[in-house]
Amino acid sequence: GGSGSLNIIRANKPLKGDLQSFSVKILDIVPGGVMCVGLCRVNLSRFTYVGGPGNGWGFASNGHKVYCDAFTKYAKVETYGKGDVIRAVCDPVAKTLSFFKNGKDLGVAFHNVGSGLYPAVTVPGPDRGPLSKQFTVIQ
Repeated sequence: GGSGSLNIIRANKPLKGDLQSFSVKILDIVPGGVMCVGLCRVNLSRFTYVGGPGNGWGFASNGHKVYCDAFTKYAKVETYGKGDVIRAVCDPVAKTLSFFKNGKDLGVAFHNVGSGLYPAVTVPGPDRGPLSKQFTVIQ
């Protein structure tokens, strides 16, 4: 819900290699906002969120995994926020996507994940603060 106040920031190039990953450090999450880190396809609307309809797979800051617009419990509902480092790891052979929080393996979140996917982060929109001040890519 509330897709009008969300934006996806997507990498320009897809992940490549045998074990594909990227990490982001959370600089801030505005009160009431939900951030989502994950992978998406190239053709998406930037005014939606990672894991929204047709927009890939994500791990939300409220501790849920997101796919096809469905938020479901993941990793004992491990939330994240300011100062945390979230790493997404895609295994293109096993077709899995896992997440790590501050180096802790949270386990496989998704199976049957596609290939040629792009790192992406959903952040609350301009009405909730500057997008670039909410996270930084560290890998």
